Amino acid sequence: MPLRVCDVICLQTNIALARIFCIIIVICQGAMLDFYLIFYNNSTWYAWVVTDIFSIAGIGGSLVMSYVHIRHKRQTPVGQIELPIACIGWMIYAIALVIRVAVIFMSIAPQLQDNEAYGPNMLRVILAATAVVFLLFVVSHHDAEPNSTRQAYISYLTGGVTMDLFDSIILLDVLFTLESHVPLPFAFSKAILSFSCINYFLPAVTLLALGSSHYGRKSVPAHMKTVHTLLYLLLVNAPYTIIRIYLWHVYYKDISVFLIKNIMMLYVSLRSIRLHYLNSHADWPIDDTELDMISPVTRIRGRVSVDTNGHPQL
Repeated sequence: MPLRVCDVICLQTNIALARIFCIIIVICQGAMLDFYLIFYNNSTWYAWVVTDIFSIAGIGGSLVMSYVHIRHKRQTPVGQIELPIACIGWMIYAIALVIRVAVIFMSIAPQLQDNEAYGPNMLRVILAATAVVFLLFVVSHHDAEPNSTRQAYISYLTGGVTMDLFDSIILLDVLFTLESHVPLPFAFSKAILSFSCINYFLPAVTLLALGSSHYGRKSVPAHMKTVHTLLYLLLVNAPYTIIRIYLWHVYYKDISVFLIKNIMMLYVSLRSIRLHYLNSHADWPIDDTELDMISPVTRIRGRVSVDTNGHPQL
């Protein structure tokens, strides 16, 4: 019993620290982005501080609600989303972030130099903090025990999001014109910026999926999985793959290892969608190991029959 009490205390301490560091990083990130906007323009740009208020309010409000929810051990009714405020809070934070990122990369980033203290590298670090904010934000919204099945399921759902956030930062590298030496057409550079900024909104979909699973207490609904997979397929991995191949072959830009990641995720996403389709037309749920055993004829028919033991017939 004392060990159990100690575990609970450690878990609650970790959640409290995650909330504190999450807010601190959001404040520091916002302040540094404001610095770029003010330093490279004029004092009238101090008005951008208002966006920090919205960011802190969105993230902070969600953290407070999660504290109340976990502290009082409130149960979410079946069929409802747990802590939907998390999705709303992230969207507010993302809007405030994306507006500043768009302005910086349209007017300031092309003139940044490597030898400046507040050059491209510093800006990369500031944007990379978004992935840390997301991880701390997720940790703050659940009380799953470490090394538990529930914790593993949450990590499974959120693990790829941080990699995708880093992916968008790497894609923005080409917009540092003085560093990349790649002058891009206006439309193409704006397409790169647009797809990179869209990626900052997509963690809200992951938070929605987490809420629908009651943060690992049950599986994410099949339709939610499909929507989540499609969004990352169509808005991240597919366009990022096309952009990188185009930069490689037309502008001879150094290839990024993230291109391989994009291609791998295209395969994983398409496989996941195909599996969902087969499962929706099957009498027996199919896992990844059984999927490749199904005969092509059965796939064409769109239905999987089962034998007397309840297994798919090949």
